[in-house]
Amino acid sequence: MLSFIRSRHRLGIGAFLFLILSLACGPLLGAQRPERTIEQIKAVMLHRAEHHMYPMFGISLADAREALGAIKTRSQDDWAAGWSGVGDRYMAKAKALASSNPKEADENYVKAWHLYSMGAWPVQSSPGKKRAYAKAIAAFLAYAHSWDPPLQIVHIPFEGQQIIGYLRMPKGVKGPVPMVLLINGLDSRKEGMIARFSSLLPDGIGIFAADSPGGGQAPIQASPTADRMYTAIINYLLGRRDVDKRLLAVYGGSLGAYWSTKLAFTEHARLCAVISQSPAVDTFWTKKFLMNSIVGNREYPFDFAPALMTIFKGVTTLQQLGEVMPTMSLVRQHLTDGRTPPMLVVAGARDTQVPVADTYLLLSSGQDPKYAWVNPLGGHMGRESTVWTNETIYKKVVAPWLLRHLGISPNQGGR
Repeated sequence: MLSFIRSRHRLGIGAFLFLILSLACGPLLGAQRPERTIEQIKAVMLHRAEHHMYPMFGISLADAREALGAIKTRSQDDWAAGWSGVGDRYMAKAKALASSNPKEADENYVKAWHLYSMGAWPVQSSPGKKRAYAKAIAAFLAYAHSWDPPLQIVHIPFEGQQIIGYLRMPKGVKGPVPMVLLINGLDSRKEGMIARFSSLLPDGIGIFAADSPGGGQAPIQASPTADRMYTAIINYLLGRRDVDKRLLAVYGGSLGAYWSTKLAFTEHARLCAVISQSPAVDTFWTKKFLMNSIVGNREYPFDFAPALMTIFKGVTTLQQLGEVMPTMSLVRQHLTDGRTPPMLVVAGARDTQVPVADTYLLLSSGQDPKYAWVNPLGGHMGRESTVWTNETIYKKVVAPWLLRHLGISPNQGGR
């Protein structure tokens, strides 16, 4: 599994929404599983906090117990308030320590950031969750304020609006540097991406993250043409004098892997490498997969289908989601027969969120060989709770492959 393989070719709004969808789309739903109750959600989240599992990264078991103890219903705002209440305590402590003990203040800012982010999870689809998301950004920026090299907030003009991105450049490196464009998934955000991939900076690599279409601060919703947002970002990055135009790579995870895969085909001439971790290519976007695997999915803690609805403009029912999703298929868009730069596709054979069939389809498509890392025991993103954790896959698979294809030896720094 360590070796790379090459291939050729309240009720709450969530529960209320599901009830309405069940009544409206009964013939479609069949025997699909209902969403978890609030008590079931609490049990799942406590288990994941105890074992440091997705999506409870950075949240202690004690804090999870306190937040979940305050949540009594499946109301989205109730959820946001429970996590934000604990986050507020850490945020207040961080501000009080900012002058006297910056290091301890940062530790509290980080805790507040993770707690607020969970209050906004999986998507910011209610007033309370939107407030939690705003607090998460504030806590993150307070924490990142002391970063060295600094975090730069970039505003790229785009269709009368702006793309808000985060940029970090390696310190003390002479000449243009390699750059990695980072694309987050459905329920992750640019803040987490820029923090996670900052470990590349000592190797002389720059990193850039912006929220994916339909999420966070992205200026547009997801659609078959929303990759134009990434064309604008690539134009911006390659227009910088401090970026090596020969060495622009892209990483995408989960829903972000859909966009990174699409860019591998549409922007192959401008990219030197692409990593797609659990890419949705074709089967994921079918109505059959929506009804049989996304609705009531148990690998996803709760509200997978309702969260997916929010990334599309005007989609408020399961019926509408089933109609729009097929348009996103890269096969239907006639892209998968094209050229690609070197690609690494990471997946788990037991993934129920994005079918591994999409990975195998991608590996056998197009005109260029691809690399693959597939965990036969792994779920979404290839991870499992014991050996191949999120962090282990990043350190042992993702980062080394990126360095190799950017022509850099680990910690070479300055090349």
